[in-house]
Amino acid sequence: PASAALAAPAARARSSAPQASGGAANVAGQVWALSRDPVGCREVQAALDVAGSGETLRSLADELRGHVMQASRCPHANHVLQKLLSLGDPEDFRFVLEELLERPGLATQAARHRYGVRIVQCVLQRFPAEDARDLADELMADAHVLAVHPLGNYAVQRLLETGMEDHRRRLIAMLIEDPARFGRMSAGCAVISAALGRGSKAEIAALAQAIVREHGLLLDMALARHGSTTVLRVLEALGDEETARARSELIEESDRLRGSRFGHAVAEYLGVGEDPGSETGYTKPPSGTFQADVATRAPGDAKAL
Repeated sequence: PASAALAAPAARARSSAPQASGGAANVAGQVWALSRDPVGCREVQAALDVAGSGETLRSLADELRGHVMQASRCPHANHVLQKLLSLGDPEDFRFVLEELLERPGLATQAARHRYGVRIVQCVLQRFPAEDARDLADELMADAHVLAVHPLGNYAVQRLLETGMEDHRRRLIAMLIEDPARFGRMSAGCAVISAALGRGSKAEIAALAQAIVREHGLLLDMALARHGSTTVLRVLEALGDEETARARSELIEESDRLRGSRFGHAVAEYLGVGEDPGSETGYTKPPSGTFQADVATRAPGDAKAL
């Protein structure tokens, strides 16, 4: 039975784990079975680390061919794929990219999965933008959905960071066209923040202006997770007069900002974090006076990228 076939190598991995040297000989011929086991997957990762690159790495990687989509949904095997994608030359693991594109919709399906999104991000990071063009195109087709998805937004952020210029421009244009759709969602706020850090000066200004033109949007963002950081970037991207008007509107709602877990950071930035009667005069702070904290990797994935 299939369960027995998996149990045998998994049991061997558990019994040999204490003395495992991490060599390819320990896992050769059993990479896929071991990858699905919580202990065995660590042995496979160690073997990949020892291999590093070259023929040994390619030989181990070949055992994962045909299993990419299943591995990208497995709580153990996804770490093996991530390890593989961090090593060697992209040609050693091109099959990962090819299997993500095997059928329409597979890549976006992976991008919405808690483990799959890690694989999508790694592929976008490791392959040259031109090589990953087809994957980027697939993601772009559903970008308006992925950008507000609690997991898919990480793939969109990675695309803003590593994608081709055309993809970046199209993503920012999408945000400018309908900032309320994205800005009122926590995931969308994270994407907007990434765009404000990756666009050209003109694109950043246009996006910031589009946001402040939407009545109440800046306040809604300030009160949302990821939104407070995005609001600070918006304020720094605006001209002095636009910033002063936006600041004034936010100060009118200072009680709500101070009472919000996320909005309090904006209140502090505006100088009204403690005392409602504090100064109302305004001097625009120099650029770079805050640190963005929007995550660009999947939640709970300390070693993903």
